Amino acid sequence: MNKKKVNQEIINSINYLVDNNVNTFVNLFVGYPGETERDFLETFEQSLEFYKKYKRENKLNKFKITC
Repeated sequence: MNKKKVNQEIINSINYLVDNNVNTFVNLFVGYPGETERDFLETFEQSLEFYKKYKRENKLNKFKITC
C-alpha cells in the first residue's frame, strides 16, 4: 500500500513487540488496488509464519486478515 516502512522493518517491529510481551495485534489488509498476486502471496506467507510462531507460543492476542 506504498507505506514508507519496508517489510523487514515491520517484521522486526512485530517480532520485537511480541518477544518483549507487548500486547500485540496484527491486522493485515489484502486485495487493495494495484496489489499483485505476488504481493498477496508474500503477505500471506509472512502472515502465516507469524501466526504459526506466535500462536503456538500463545503470544499473539489477535490476528486478522482483511480482504
